[in-house]
Parts: sequence; structure tokens; C-alpha cells
Amino acid sequence: MLLPIFKSHYSIGKSILTLDHPDRSKSDGGPDSVFDIVNDNKLNEVVLVEDSFMGFLQAKKVCEDLSVKLIFGIRIDCVEDVSDLNEDKSEKCIHKIIIFPKNSHGCALLNKIYTIAKTEHKGFTDLGILKQYWSDKDLFLAIPFYDSFLFKNLTSFNSCIVKFNFTKPTFFHRR
Repeated sequence: MLLPIFKSHYSIGKSILTLDHPDRSKSDGGPDSVFDIVNDNKLNEVVLVEDSFMGFLQAKKVCEDLSVKLIFGIRIDCVEDVSDLNEDKSEKCIHKIIIFPKNSHGCALLNKIYTIAKTEHKGFTDLGILKQYWSDKDLFLAIPFYDSFLFKNLTSFNSCIVKFNFTKPTFFHRR
């Protein structure tokens, strides 16, 4: 079975879908909720990939109310080494990754990675930070095709090679 990946209005500029409970969602002509789509399609899981944690608690609460499993991930900018960010090569190798926690300890690790990136490293994470906090038991790494180093290499002839030797990421692609 193929599960759609959603973004909500919390990823500003990326989606108009809300995280409203289906019982309290849109009036005619208003935006749909992710959970309207989940209900309409009788999904028992929802994959929500956001650019921040802002919508996590609302999504978790609605999923609990609907008895729907929430698979939540954070999409974040990544570079090989954030200290080299000003160099031309590093600028060309900025790419997106998605980190999914597998459990509550994974949520804490993801929060730590995200907080360091946003408060200490200009919004970026790097492979050193990921290696420092990574646990395959607790975290899952996905590489989206669009915005990834693969897409950049193919469309702008970059030669960005990322060494994910600390885990085995899943590569998302378009069907």
C-alpha cells in the first residue's frame, strides 16, 4: 500500500491543508484538513512531514481522537559540515533530509538535532551532528528526491556526494 505524505499549513508556504479535526474543519470554500482526506480515504495511518514541530501536538491529538497512527517527520536542511557553509562547494551541497522518530527517545533525539540546527547552525544540520545523536533504533532517515542532493546533482550538474555511513537511508522517489 502506498501512503501519501502530507504537509500542513504549519510548513508555511508549502501547504494549505490544516490539521483541524474533521468534525471542526472547513466551512464551504475553506481549506481542507489533512484529516478530512484521511477520513474520506479511510486511512489508518498518516505520514506528516513538516518543516518544524509547530503542528506536532495538534496532529498527535487529532490522530489519537481518530485512532489513526501518526508518522511524523521533520524536513531539514543538511550540509556535510556546517562550519564550511561559506565555501562554494558547501553552498552547492545544501540539501534536504527527513528524519522520522521511531519512538519517544527518537522524538527527544530529533528535537535535539532540530534545536541545534535552528539555534546554533543557521538552520542547518550536518553529518557530524547527525552522527553524534543518531541511533538506528530510534531514528529513521529518508531522502526526498526533490530538494535532495540527488536532484541537485541531476539538474545543476553538482557533484555533491553525501556519506551516510552511520545509517541506511530510504530514498523517496516519484512514481
